[in-house]
Amino acid sequence: MSKTTEIQIEKSRNLIEGLRRHVREMGERGVSNNEINEMEKTVAMLSEAHAEVDRLREELSPKVKKINHIGLC
Repeated sequence: MSKTTEIQIEKSRNLIEGLRRHVREMGERGVSNNEINEMEKTVAMLSEAHAEVDRLREELSPKVKKINHIGLC
């Protein structure tokens, strides 16, 4: 995973955790459980998409090396 995306996912998860704590302690003031759940789903989608990109990069890397090697011959 790219470091930037990893950091963004971690920050988002921490924000969601803090919002859930806020709602438990203060009630739904300014943010609702439904909104938090939607945020959580979006972060999960981002994490899945990023994992897919990582898998594709792993597949692509050897192919790029092969092309570069062929081009040098």
